[in-house]
Amino acid sequence: MNIKNNLNKVKYYFRRYGFLEVSKKVFKRVFHIKENRKTNQEQYKIWMEKNKLTEGDIERQKAHKFEYSPKISIVVPMYNTNEIFFKELIESLENQTYSNWELCLADGSEIQNENLKQYYEKDEKIKYKFLNENKGISENTNVAIDMAMGEFVGFLDHDDLLSSDALFEMVKAINKNKSAEFIYSDEDKIDEQYERFEPYFKPDYSPETLACNNYITHFVVVKKELIDRARKIKFKI
Repeated sequence: MNIKNNLNKVKYYFRRYGFLEVSKKVFKRVFHIKENRKTNQEQYKIWMEKNKLTEGDIERQKAHKFEYSPKISIVVPMYNTNEIFFKELIESLENQTYSNWELCLADGSEIQNENLKQYYEKDEKIKYKFLNENKGISENTNVAIDMAMGEFVGFLDHDDLLSSDALFEMVKAINKNKSAEFIYSDEDKIDEQYERFEPYFKPDYSPETLACNNYITHFVVVKKELIDRARKIKFKI
């Protein structure tokens, strides 16, 4: 039985990794050569290098014409927003390869930050509303949703950044499945040195996983009609 199981394993490894990689593993095991295993961060850097957009990719995406090109309204609840983070958020949207978007900002800060005006007043795609009070993340977000005119709504925090192809990939998914109403993406984090780390590659929709782990978070794009229907529901506790 053990011989049969071992033979099946060998066949599996040959199919998956090929003759050369399996031979390397066998050689290292026979001669007790320890593998220099890469850290998760090192592996992620390799993955990013292999999957990064080239200049050609960027130009092709900018020139691409979708059959359906919905406007995506990005809604952001603000509260005492850091100017540097805010500037970078705006720039990450301006660098999108998909151009049919708008940014809806609902600011619940105690005092309006005049320094931020230079960023949100320069582009007609950006809508800003100062609330005079902090209504919390949910209510501030609802105000931003009320400002939204797009067919789809994207949710971000005021210190988030989007990769330049984020909206393109969302619209690509929407065109692939015209009935799609809720789309979520992978994500990672970025430190003060602009080093990306802790990638979160998410599973396909799984109610069981979602019941114990909120893997949705950001970046999420939802059809505006679905949001409008949900906001009309009266929940009874």
